[in-house]
Amino acid sequence: MQYPARCTYQKSAENYAVRFPDVPEAMTLGESIEEAMMHAADALETALDFYFETKRSFHLLPLSNAVRN
Repeated sequence: MQYPARCTYQKSAENYAVRFPDVPEAMTLGESIEEAMMHAADALETALDFYFETKRSFHLLPLSNAVRN
């Protein structure tokens, strides 16, 4: 399962932020793009674990990739 991520440079904090549009609870930071993306996998896994544990519904297929009518 893959979820699209957005990595942006935050000039004021001098770091990179990674967010998942389809999983708003999954976000992380890193001093480099590589570090931020490495942390992103853990952030996504943690957020999805939270969804399962709390029986929260979510889309298995990311909304950004879903076919809409």
